[in-house]
Amino acid sequence: QEFLARGVEINQPLPCGQSPLQLASNKDIPDNVRYLTNKRFTPNYQVVDIANAIFNAGGQIDPNMDQNKATELFLGLLFKAQKSVNKHTQGHNQSKKQKESGKFYESVEEEIDYVRKEVEELCCALVKNGLIQDSSQYITLAENINSVSLIKTIAEVPGFDPNSGHSQDAMRNSIILGRIEVFEALLRSGINITQRDSLEESDPYRHIPTLLDNKSDYALTKTLVNLNSLHPGHISTIMGYFNEDSRITCVILRLIEKQDIESVRDLIGLGFDSTLTSSGLTPLMMASIMGDQEMVDFLLDDAALRKGEELGEFLNSQYPPQQVNALHCAAMYGHANIVQILLERHPDPEYINSTCANNEDALHFTIRNGKDDALQVLLSHPLIKISPIALHIAACHEHRNSFDSLLTTIKSMENPHALIDFQDKNGDTPLILAARKGHEYIATQLLESGAYKL
Repeated sequence: QEFLARGVEINQPLPCGQSPLQLASNKDIPDNVRYLTNKRFTPNYQVVDIANAIFNAGGQIDPNMDQNKATELFLGLLFKAQKSVNKHTQGHNQSKKQKESGKFYESVEEEIDYVRKEVEELCCALVKNGLIQDSSQYITLAENINSVSLIKTIAEVPGFDPNSGHSQDAMRNSIILGRIEVFEALLRSGINITQRDSLEESDPYRHIPTLLDNKSDYALTKTLVNLNSLHPGHISTIMGYFNEDSRITCVILRLIEKQDIESVRDLIGLGFDSTLTSSGLTPLMMASIMGDQEMVDFLLDDAALRKGEELGEFLNSQYPPQQVNALHCAAMYGHANIVQILLERHPDPEYINSTCANNEDALHFTIRNGKDDALQVLLSHPLIKISPIALHIAACHEHRNSFDSLLTTIKSMENPHALIDFQDKNGDTPLILAARKGHEYIATQLLESGAYKL
């Protein structure tokens, strides 16, 4: 700063062939940019201090500036912003007043935003005026300071190479460090998302599910749709990583809960596997719980395409710890239309009469919860089997319509008293249970139906 105050030119080559600013960086500039970016080292503060002095001395861009001087100024400004960002990443984020060049900041975050804005304006002006040769090599530094505007400016320069090693490094860092806006800006610049970065590390795009995890479900869906429109040939790679990560199934489950079928269609259309589970819960189970017929039809169609002859096995998959399947879920919540669809799609007696962990089937759930419409659908199916304890459950829960429907069906059977007078493992009959519970109506109906074992 003292030398600058005395009029020393920082871009004047010394006998060694380098200028003071180049010496301060202590490396050839392009290699230094790449090295610092990949290793995430803090820039040499001598460079930052010199850049500060340049920046504080004026700030106006001369369109006729020497390109070497412009590049040195450009890098010094970026390192200045990086120094500010490093304060935050190193944990110095407590609120306190700080002073730099007469400017007071209430917090580190405010300082970072202010410095970034200053740096972005000048750096974008340098690039737009054509003063930075091969500006694409500096896109990683733009990513380092989380500058969307500078990335866009660099990408608009004729000759920008979106598939260079620098571009790939920037993309990789934005993914791993969770910089969503930068990630999307880089995507729009045309970067090939499936090309390996210069470090040749394996599959950095595996981190994309983590990167997008803090977006809303709707916003995440739209981001991926936009990504597909930008890179339709590469979306399958990212979809594969999402399908390995149960969090995307959680997103679909939440969208189903909100009955946002358009977003679900978008995600599955992009290649997400609707038959995957989150802790055992499938999207079809959630749609069955919600009673969303359009969603159930859509998910069943997708499952049929994916599973083919194994569709029955998928439908029989059960959600722990209760070990309930989609049919149980629909019956439990009394969604008669969903019960009907599931019975039509998979008319298999083992599926229709399947039991959960406590040995209850779909029929039991409708009786216990008084879901008469769903009960009627089940009772009318030719493959339904009424278990010996179905009437016991009805006797314990005074849902009169459900009890009447069940009793009427049993009385129409060839040997109704096999069920009316059946004794459970405790030796109780439906009549005993109704009497014990004080369910007078049910006890009366049983007696009138010939129940006699007291």
